[in-house]
Amino acid sequence: MGATRTARAHFGLKGDLARNPVPAADLLGVESRATLEDGERAVIARALARSGGNASAAARSLGISRATFHRKLGPRD
Repeated sequence: MGATRTARAHFGLKGDLARNPVPAADLLGVESRATLEDGERAVIARALARSGGNASAAARSLGISRATFHRKLGPRD
């Protein structure tokens, strides 16, 4: 939501970012997740990383059951 004065100048950001947010992926030229399922899987993967690989803790942090967590994570590639 916010950016330092230097970041605003570097990326050419003007105005109130709280009212007109710009996704970081757009600013950095990074391709973001294309579908809701891809985005959901990314959130689940980050929760798993933050919990040090503990699926139960990751599921708890997301407020879902461990079974739902595994089902939403889907098959591993």
